[in-house]
Amino acid sequence: MIQWLESLPPNAERFADQLVETHPILWWSNFMGCIQAGLEECDEEAYRIALKFLLDDLKTPFGKIHKRQFLKRFRRQRQLISWEDHRALSAVYERLSKLRYRPQEFDELEKLLAELDSDSSRAAH
Repeated sequence: MIQWLESLPPNAERFADQLVETHPILWWSNFMGCIQAGLEECDEEAYRIALKFLLDDLKTPFGKIHKRQFLKRFRRQRQLISWEDHRALSAVYERLSKLRYRPQEFDELEKLLAELDSDSSRAAH
């Protein structure tokens, strides 16, 4: 988890600057909450961090919850998702669809991709 945090761009620290929690799991959960709040405001940096978290498929405390929450917010802020990101999320979907037991975020990802595909087909007409 620490290596992953260190791989984030330097300006990602602004999401952590306001956190005072000392317990690592609670700090992580609060950090992810800050990212979720940033997504609600269409913050591009929050989007990039959330996307990286989803694509890297990081196993963390409350990770399934955070992934679902990020995907729900992506559905509300679809304008942030580029065609390249759409393809990357589709690759995650393909990988998850082959699992015997699909993770909880699979359903949210499926809804997001259906909406993105619908948006794309409307834009093409």
